Amino acid sequence: MLSINRNVCTVIAEETVGCGLMRDANNMNTIRCRRLVDETGHMEEFTNDLSYIAKTEQYSYLLDNGLPKVGTKISPGMLLIGKIGQKSIEARDRLNEVQRYAATENELNDYYNNWLYDGSEYVPENCFGQVINAYIETVDNVENAVVEIELDR
Repeated sequence: MLSINRNVCTVIAEETVGCGLMRDANNMNTIRCRRLVDETGHMEEFTNDLSYIAKTEQYSYLLDNGLPKVGTKISPGMLLIGKIGQKSIEARDRLNEVQRYAATENELNDYYNNWLYDGSEYVPENCFGQVINAYIETVDNVENAVVEIELDR
């Protein structure tokens, strides 16, 4: 079984197919993103609440659990699985509640980027297709986000 690390997500499968996705034993183009322990010792979170954190502003197609809706058309650079984790306490800037309300957009962006990191999985280069299934599975007490993709021919 081949394992490739990208960001903090892991793609697991038996053989590589086009655009960096993996084809598993069921002949599906699949991406699995493991929920890991973050820098504070807590579990990362699959989520669509990625304001100020994600490398893109377009992710309305994600469900609450961070997975894309079935039928979503994908293209390179799109956010495929939303996942965040907390940074270590030493890396954090502090703003009190009043300062957060008065902060500019850039100050809020900096604030949240100092507290949280983007562990999301993005669609690889030269990859175009459609999401045909997306779900959370638990293997050995570890949650994995799984997205199955039908590639455009």
